[in-house]
Amino acid sequence: MLLQSSVKIKSIISNNKKESALSVKVILVNMTIDTADICIVGGGIIGMYAAYKLSEQGKSVRLIDKLYAGSSRYNIGDILYSGHTDNVAPFMRYSSKLWRGAGEEHEETFGFERRGSVYFARTEDQEAHLKQDAAHMKADGAESFYESDLEALKEHLQVNRLSEAVRGALIAPRDAAINSRLSVDALRKQITQGGVKIWGSDAVKEFVFDGDNKIIGVKTDTGEECHAKKTIITSGVWSNRFLSGINAEVPMRPARCHVIQAFPNGKVPHQMMAYRLKYGEILAKYIDDGRMLVSYTALKDPAQATGNTETDESAVEFVLRNFSDLLTPMEGAKIREVNVMSTAVTPDYAPYLGESAQYDGLTYAIGFNGKSYAYAAGVGDVLCDLTDGNAPKIDISAFSPHRTFGK
Repeated sequence: MLLQSSVKIKSIISNNKKESALSVKVILVNMTIDTADICIVGGGIIGMYAAYKLSEQGKSVRLIDKLYAGSSRYNIGDILYSGHTDNVAPFMRYSSKLWRGAGEEHEETFGFERRGSVYFARTEDQEAHLKQDAAHMKADGAESFYESDLEALKEHLQVNRLSEAVRGALIAPRDAAINSRLSVDALRKQITQGGVKIWGSDAVKEFVFDGDNKIIGVKTDTGEECHAKKTIITSGVWSNRFLSGINAEVPMRPARCHVIQAFPNGKVPHQMMAYRLKYGEILAKYIDDGRMLVSYTALKDPAQATGNTETDESAVEFVLRNFSDLLTPMEGAKIREVNVMSTAVTPDYAPYLGESAQYDGLTYAIGFNGKSYAYAAGVGDVLCDLTDGNAPKIDISAFSPHRTFGK
């Protein structure tokens, strides 16, 4: 429902000393208020997927994003069942199952790709962790196995050489990925057809209150307001810019993530590939036009703990050198393009997901540590439960926006 509110402001000026002759100047101010069941701030994959699920439930949804396209377009889109820390692994497995179901139903819309994955181990600790992941996946009914025979691994990947330091790899034939560029465009089309209104090129300036503790929406930098029963924050690392105005910010910092587009010198595997470094992960995905996407998460890298999105040439060289040490065709690969984005890093590498205990009507869904695509399906499911007043189907207590962290 759209309300046009015209407010007359009278400025009274007296210029006559003998009598109170008044000249009245009238200024007409137009204020637009849009009302909905749900207001979502942030148009990345988390915000759009939540809008899709909530509108599917019959909710009226407004989605506000200052970039209109969201920041998820350049994400490598991994949905890996393995390689996660213990505090997020159960949720990731839950979300992965939901993605598979959504992918089977809406493969074209979501850009869902059944690729399988290979997660390399080069240390004893990595090998132990991946073997544990394989056991968890089997217990959940997911096909997976750890391969320590390097000749069998090369045959599986159809490559000629692996680094001598490789100890083995976790192979998950049913792992998937999302074509992020296709997904962003197609999902936006899907939600607008479903009745979701998108406010593009709008930046949220402040929250709108009813009393001291009840949030009833947001106001943008253009003066427009969206009033809703629930306001969901999905705007990533930039969320604290306006959450701090109501003392509701959460511990979170930016990390500069590079996604490199390069042309390999030869055939590369079709599977998603992952490899853990000291300060982050390398994720790689082959694109059918001959390109390889190689991403460096840099979550723990002090040199990349910045909101600066200029390309760090040393980081690009470092990533390609390490990845070409795994796959021969990446040696001397020609770089086509480098995209840089800021991801949100939390102290324990787990997101903030849940309702605010401080303000009624406010819900958090931020801090996904570069794994927004992997989380999206599970987060959409949780947000549907929360907006209906139901307990989520999976435990999210570890993701509380109000949790504390030790020194």
